[in-house]
Amino acid sequence: MEAAPEFKNESQEKLALLATLQGQEIEKQSQEIARLRTHLQEIDGGFQGAFLDASPKKAEVPLEPFKSKRKSKIKTQKKGHGPTEQTRLEHVEEVFHLDAPDQICPSCGGDLEEWEGQFEGADLIDVVEKIYLVKKVKRQKYRCNGKDCSHIETALGPDKVIKGGRYSVNFAVDVASEKYTNHMPLERQTRAMKRLGLKVKSQTLWDQTHALAKHLEPSYDALHAHILEKNVVGIDTTSWPKLMKKKPGTKPWQMWCLTSDDGIYHSIRHDKGTKTCNEILKNYRGVVIGDQAQTHYAAQKMAAREGPGFKFAGCWAHVYRRFREAGKDFPSEATPVLEMISGLYKARSENEKRDAEDIIGKLFSYLLSLARRPKSTLQSAINYTLNAKASLILFLLDDEIWLDNNLTERSLRGPVIGRKNHYGSKSVEGTKVAAIFYSLVETAKHIGVNPTDYLKETARRAIANPGRVFLPHEMLV
Repeated sequence: MEAAPEFKNESQEKLALLATLQGQEIEKQSQEIARLRTHLQEIDGGFQGAFLDASPKKAEVPLEPFKSKRKSKIKTQKKGHGPTEQTRLEHVEEVFHLDAPDQICPSCGGDLEEWEGQFEGADLIDVVEKIYLVKKVKRQKYRCNGKDCSHIETALGPDKVIKGGRYSVNFAVDVASEKYTNHMPLERQTRAMKRLGLKVKSQTLWDQTHALAKHLEPSYDALHAHILEKNVVGIDTTSWPKLMKKKPGTKPWQMWCLTSDDGIYHSIRHDKGTKTCNEILKNYRGVVIGDQAQTHYAAQKMAAREGPGFKFAGCWAHVYRRFREAGKDFPSEATPVLEMISGLYKARSENEKRDAEDIIGKLFSYLLSLARRPKSTLQSAINYTLNAKASLILFLLDDEIWLDNNLTERSLRGPVIGRKNHYGSKSVEGTKVAAIFYSLVETAKHIGVNPTDYLKETARRAIANPGRVFLPHEMLV
């Protein structure tokens, strides 16, 4: 008799017993299937036996695939998207050769010779580190060889933002671009330059930036005028810190932002009052999009007293945000409002004015039907919307009027990131410089123009012809 196997523990013994019982059960089932197959063959002449054969023909009985209503939890492996095309980078060719010791055949020991025109190619993205150079500028002198003439002429030298200075236009533009495009403070730039061998003080960088801003100021003013020629503009404000010594409780400056479809204008002022708002708008006669700040309504009334004035249109994004916040506590009441506002955007994108009018009617009727809930986020959102109805429905009268002021709010992101990095301005003159660069840089970014390339081009034109205006959208022509 075969000896019983030894088990190390009780679990192994249970598993072995379970396997034995399963084997016995399978054997019983197999015998029963064989018996039934034989019996059916005797009755139907083998037809059922063929039907119950273990290897049926799959094509004879097509089955509909089972579609589960539940989403599969098995994630399909994503296919690679391949290398991204770098159409804006310079493409250069670099050929690699075998070193002399490697030009020996490893198979037979013979000499390897170049196979003309045959290469194994691949793309390689590389980075060239920024370098600073001291160029010895030598301006050739010329003298007249005419009789009794001693005239001397000297060749023109490179352009500089500070006449007689030792820093190029490209240097000044790079400093300004690093600060106002990449939000890198001047002190941090000096440390980066030192690591690359250039010793320079932050005051020198400020002098270059300040001088460059003076050359660009005519274009900055022209950008403001260009925006005010549009039928629709957006307006908004954000705070701008004061870095000079100040008394406790001193309020920060306010950065104003005025936008159009192809322009972004920033101006840093002492306040965000009604008078300042009208100074920014300069007797504007179109439609102004903004939030429901009292300043905007007061400015509208002030402008109306002095002339035709401007029309004020409300921002539906502000309404949406308020009901989204209210939805945390009142989801059943807020959700229909959010869906109707989404419907407004869809109707506008599909140019369905009739649908937009129907949605507006249903939305305000729905808000009036809701029960009052004093001191709640929902009631606050309802009151905000009902009070702003006249400005919110103005878009129904003109297809050019935007549904929201998101463009202006996005245009403030750059300055907001900048103030977190270099904390604001130390002087009024510093606010002017910041406003000039943020206006031109953000406009260039908005319309898809490289900000650094634009600053170089407009600086070159302004230095060659003082007062020359060159706006970012002209780079697209």
